Amino acid sequence: MYRSIHGSLWTDPDARRLSTDSRYLFLYLLTNPHSHVSGFYYLPAVSIPHETGLPTKRVSAGVHELGIGYPDRFIAAYDEAAEVVLVRRMFRHQAGAGKGDRLIAAAGKQLDQFRHSPLADRFALEYPEVASSVRYTLSNTLLKGYPSERQEKGTETETGTESTDVGRGIVQVPEHLNGQAWGTPLALAALWNELSPQDCLNVTTLTPARLDKARRYLRMFPEQDWWREAFGEVGLSKFLRGLENNPNGGHKNFRASFDWFLQKGQDGTENCIKAFEGRYRDGRR
Repeated sequence: MYRSIHGSLWTDPDARRLSTDSRYLFLYLLTNPHSHVSGFYYLPAVSIPHETGLPTKRVSAGVHELGIGYPDRFIAAYDEAAEVVLVRRMFRHQAGAGKGDRLIAAAGKQLDQFRHSPLADRFALEYPEVASSVRYTLSNTLLKGYPSERQEKGTETETGTESTDVGRGIVQVPEHLNGQAWGTPLALAALWNELSPQDCLNVTTLTPARLDKARRYLRMFPEQDWWREAFGEVGLSKFLRGLENNPNGGHKNFRASFDWFLQKGQDGTENCIKAFEGRYRDGRR
C-alpha cells in the first residue's frame, strides 16, 4: 500500500536535528510493511531490528530520540507493552486537509482497536475528527507520561506479591482480551486475566522484565489457542488454584500465576508446557 511522504521530511527542523539512525528509523516507521495510513499501528518489537538491520541498542536509542517531547512536540512514540507505534503527523500528510470519510473510518478502526494503549489519547487529541467518529473518550493516560516510563498500582508484581509502587516501566493490563491484537505481551497478560479463576491473582502490570519474558515465550508458543488451553488447565487443577498442596511434598501454599507460566520448573521443563499437557489436572498427578 502506498504512503505519502512529504518532502519536508528532509528540511523540517525537528527532522534535521535527528541523528542518522533516528532519521532512518523515522523513514522506516513511515514505510514499513506493518504501517497504516493513520500512523497508529501494531509493530512487533522484534521486527524493527530485523527489518532495519540496526542492532537492538541503536533501535532503542533511536526510538527514544523520536519520542523526545512527548506528549506535546514529538515525532513518534512507541508503546512497548502493546507494541503499538504512533507517528504523530503521519495521518495529516496522507490526504491533505480533506481526508475523506474512508480514511477517517480506517483511522477510527485503529483507534478503537488500540484504545487500551496510552498512545490512543494522544492520537485522539491530534485528530479529534477520528475520535468523534468512534465516540472515543479520553482516559487521561497522557498524565502518566511516556508509555515506557509510567507508574501504575499493581496486584501481582514480579514476585507475585501485592504492591502499591512497582516503579518505572510499568504498563496497565486490561481484565479481558477485548479484541487486543494477538502476539503481544499485553494480549498474553490480558488473556491470563480473562481465563484465570478467582483463586488466582490477575496481573495488572507489565514491567520490562515481564515484557522480555512474555515476548520470549510468545516466540516459542505463538498460537492463542495454545495459551487458552494452557491457562484453562488452571481451572481443572486444585493444586494450581492453591486449594491443595503437592502430595509429593514441596510447593506448599503454591498458587499458579502469570509469572509461573513464564518460568521453568525444577525439572528444567517450561511450566506452561506441563500445564498444557494436563500434568496438574485433578486425578492426573
